[in-house]
Amino acid sequence: MNPAEKNLDKEKMMAVCDIVSRLPPSKLQENIDTAVKLLPSKADDLKEKLDQPLTIGHDTKENRPFLQSEFNRDGTNSYRSPYSNEFFPHFEGTLPSMQMREFEKKANFLFDEYRKFYYPDGLVNAYCWDKDDGGFVTVVLVKKSAPSDRGLARGTWNSVNYVEINVDKNRRNAVYKVTTTVN
Repeated sequence: MNPAEKNLDKEKMMAVCDIVSRLPPSKLQENIDTAVKLLPSKADDLKEKLDQPLTIGHDTKENRPFLQSEFNRDGTNSYRSPYSNEFFPHFEGTLPSMQMREFEKKANFLFDEYRKFYYPDGLVNAYCWDKDDGGFVTVVLVKKSAPSDRGLARGTWNSVNYVEINVDKNRRNAVYKVTTTVN
């Protein structure tokens, strides 16, 4: 692909992302699907750039619901549960290191306690993994649906909190980068 074609591709991506961000959030998944149809060769890039709505899966081993996002997906359509550490539907995907898994369990316990106070009908999950440079990432997902008894036809609140921790070689200093999106 020559430089002019690359630039045109980039402009198309930016335009599609801009349009989707201005459309009604209640139709976010439908809008993303349409965007992918407009630029099928950029489907993966679009899905990475556009915040996907959180969906709810079910951990059949622990009999618990869990949140599904690009951060716990492996393969084409399999998601890792933070409870059993298994993928649903079954898939031999990438798992966190033992140290990160223990941290993830504690994070899920703590954020679930937090959820009980602020989002009693909501669902919160944390997912953790090591980075190649010695740091790690934790993503905290929150989904809350508004009760229909308040006169709302439909309302959902999704929050993705991405925390990247980079540790220096002496392991004395850490730099945190936090990115939060709400839709």
